[in-house]
Amino acid sequence: MKKQFLVPGSWFLAVALFACTHGAVRPDPAGSVDAGNVDAGVDPSAHAALLAAAIAEERHLALQKPVPVVVDSTDVFREAFRKKSARESKLSGADREDLEPEWVAFGFVAPAGSAPDAGVAADQVAEVASGVLDEQIAGYYDEFEHRMHLPAEMPTSVTGGVDPSLKGPVQEFLVAHELEHALQDQHFGFERLTRLPAATEARLCTNAVYEGDAMLAGLVHLANQLGVQPGRMLEATDRQLSKGRLQGSGKQLESAPPVLRERLLFPYAAGLHLAIALYRTGGWPLVDALFAHPPQTEAQLLHPEKYVAGVGAVPVAVPSVPQGQRAVASGSLGELGTMTVLLESGHAEVARRGANGWAGDAFLISAPDGSKRLTLQWVTTWDSEEDAERFLGLVNRVVRGGWTDGPEHPKSWTIRGPASAVRAGKTVIVVRDMAGAELTRRTPELMTLVGPKPPDAPPLGKLTLAGPTVTGQVLPDGAYGSEPWALYVPTPPGFIAIAEPQQAPGILLMVARGKPFAAGSFGVLSRPFSLALAQQTFDMAEHREKNPKRVGEGSVTLAGARGWQRTLVVDDRRVQTLVVPACGGAQAFVFQLSFEQPADEPLLRDWLESFANKADAPACPR
Repeated sequence: MKKQFLVPGSWFLAVALFACTHGAVRPDPAGSVDAGNVDAGVDPSAHAALLAAAIAEERHLALQKPVPVVVDSTDVFREAFRKKSARESKLSGADREDLEPEWVAFGFVAPAGSAPDAGVAADQVAEVASGVLDEQIAGYYDEFEHRMHLPAEMPTSVTGGVDPSLKGPVQEFLVAHELEHALQDQHFGFERLTRLPAATEARLCTNAVYEGDAMLAGLVHLANQLGVQPGRMLEATDRQLSKGRLQGSGKQLESAPPVLRERLLFPYAAGLHLAIALYRTGGWPLVDALFAHPPQTEAQLLHPEKYVAGVGAVPVAVPSVPQGQRAVASGSLGELGTMTVLLESGHAEVARRGANGWAGDAFLISAPDGSKRLTLQWVTTWDSEEDAERFLGLVNRVVRGGWTDGPEHPKSWTIRGPASAVRAGKTVIVVRDMAGAELTRRTPELMTLVGPKPPDAPPLGKLTLAGPTVTGQVLPDGAYGSEPWALYVPTPPGFIAIAEPQQAPGILLMVARGKPFAAGSFGVLSRPFSLALAQQTFDMAEHREKNPKRVGEGSVTLAGARGWQRTLVVDDRRVQTLVVPACGGAQAFVFQLSFEQPADEPLLRDWLESFANKADAPACPR
C-alpha cells in the first residue's frame, strides 16, 4: 500500500503553466504550510490544522480529529518511511512476492548478467526502486500512527521545474493531498486496501481510488487558492494527463525500467482520471461511492465509461504447464501491463492506443524441472478484431526486436529463444522460448481458454457520465462564441483561432499568426478584480519571459471596463498583459498580446474590444 506522494514533476509544471496563464496569486503566507523550510519559525501542525479545516470543507468530509504533522530531517524521514513500508509489505504479503520471473519473461527487465546495453537487470531492480523513492517521496500519511510526515527539505522533483512564485501553492497542494488521506482514514479506513494481496490488479485499482481522490481534493484546493474555477483546472489537468498517463521527472525515475515508472505513477494519474469523471458528473458523493465500489480492472480506471457501465474482464483460463516443466508464475497483466509491454514498440502514446480495447488476458510462466530458463504463454482477448489486429502489429515489433535473450545463469531466472504472436478473431497469443512445432500443437488449446463475456454490472446503478464543459468554440464563420460568457468575438484577419488549446491549459482562446508573428490569448480569473490582483498577474507573466524590459504600466479602458495593463519588451517583441473587470468586478478577464510589428497593436486592440462582458452572463457568479 503506497499512500506516499510521488511527485510527477512535469505534471506540476503543467499545473504551473495553467496557473501562470491565469495570473496565479500566491496564497497569504499566514494560511499556508511552509513544508520546505522548518527554520521559518512556522509551527507545521498549527498551519496544517488550518489547512485541514479548509480541505475538509472543500471535500465535504468532517474533520473528526486533528492530524499531527511531523517534519523530519531527510535521513529520518526516509528511514521512517521505509519502516512504514515494511509494515505494509508484511500485512499484504509483498515481502513474499517474487516478480522477477514475470518481469524477465515479459522483457520488463533484462535477465541478470545481461550486457549493460540491455537495460536494468533483474538483480538491479531493488537498488533502482530504492533510489526512485528517495528521489520522489515528498510526504506521506502514516495510517498506523495516524499522522503526516514531511521532509525538512522538499525534493528537487517537487520544485525543480516550477515557477518560483508557485512553489508555495505547489507545496500546499502536497500537504492538502496528504491531509485528504487523513480524511480517508477517518471516514473510509484503509482496511479494504490493506487486506488485498500485493502486486495484484485489485490492489492497484483500489490504491488508485485513494490516490485519485487525494489528487482531486488537492487540485480543488489549489484551484481555490489560485483563483481559478476548479472545473476548468480539472478539465485542463485531465487533458494534460492524456487519460491516465503522466510523466515524472528526476534522474532516478527516468533511468528506472518503464514497468517501475508506470506502476508507481499509474494510481495517481488513472485514479485522478476516474475521480474527475465522477466528480464532473455527480460531485463528491459519486467520488465517495468509489470507496465502496472500487474499479475491478485497470481498463475501468483508464476508461471511466467502462467503470460506470460495469464492463468486466473477459475470463481467460491460465494455460496448462508444458510436459516436463513446472509452473513458476501465472496471472493477468491487465491493460496497464499490456501497455508496458508495448512501450518497447515505440512512443508511449502508440503503446497506450495499442492497449486500448483490452478485454482480458492470462499468462503462464514455466521452466523445466531443475532449470531457471523460462517459457512464456500469454493469451489476450480484445473488444474487437480491429483492436486485436492493432495489438498484434505492435506486439510483433516487440517480440522481433525488443526482447533481450539472457545468458544461462544457474541462480537467476533467464529466458532465451524465439518469440512469436498469432491471432484468431479477437484472441491474440504470444509465446516465448517455445519451439515452433510445440506452438503449432498448443495453439488450438490456447485459443479455447477465452471464456464468454460476462454481463455488465454497473456498480453505481444507471449513470451517464457528464462530458467536459464547453466554455466556448470556434464557430463556422471563424469567430469565437461563448454562451457562458455571452461573447461573440471575430478573429482578426489573417489569424487562426483555437479554443482551449491543449498546449496552453487554462487559456480559453488563442489567436495567432505566423509571419510576422502576432498572438493574443484570453482567460478568466475567478477572483474579484483589484489593482493588487492585476499587478500579481503581471509579475507572473513577466517572470515567464527571458530578459524582459518593463516599458510601461497604467490604467486601460477596454469595452467600457476600466482595468490595468503592463507592457514589456522581450527581444524583438512587445508583450502586453491586461487585466480588466468581468461580471461587474466579481471576476476578471486576463489578456496577453504579443507582436513584432507596431502596426499589429491596433489590430489586436480592436480584437480586445469585442470582449464586452455582461454582468449577467451565465458564467458569472450568482
